[in-house]
Amino acid sequence: GNHLDILNILGKLPSAVLQRYRFMAFFSYGPENAYTREVRRRASRFPSLQLLEGFMPIEEFARCYDKAAALVIYAFRQVAMGNIYIVLKEGTKVYPPSGNVLFKWLQKEGVVLYDVAQLKSDLRGGTIRLTAGEMEPNRRAWVKLTEKFNVAAYTAKVQEACERKAQSSR
Repeated sequence: GNHLDILNILGKLPSAVLQRYRFMAFFSYGPENAYTREVRRRASRFPSLQLLEGFMPIEEFARCYDKAAALVIYAFRQVAMGNIYIVLKEGTKVYPPSGNVLFKWLQKEGVVLYDVAQLKSDLRGGTIRLTAGEMEPNRRAWVKLTEKFNVAAYTAKVQEACERKAQSSR
């Protein structure tokens, strides 16, 4: 599972490196099972890691990213597009695996992504946060994506088309 994969990466880092960071992991998997128990057991080895269990209102959820340096999505089929969309505007560094189904599409849309395989070296080197210059391409991509996939704009276009059709049939 993706949590265990990330915990494996963290487990390979010296405690001196881990102590420089605060880690938060969304962990709302519903009923207790072997996976959730294993994640909790292994996560307890990292004092700087907080598991965020349970669902939260969207505003509180988005605030989790206010000061986040990075978002790690260690999944190949789960895309977490909502999470990625939120952090692009904030200038947060995004680490999916290069095999993630959205990786290439997001890159074509102008999003700068970092393969999760790079996470360990970035944590060691202190390059987990984007510079102001590195944030700009993702902010521009966020604007472009917002314009391209805006629900309100789409709804207005559909309404205009319906009105034109109604007028032409009169």
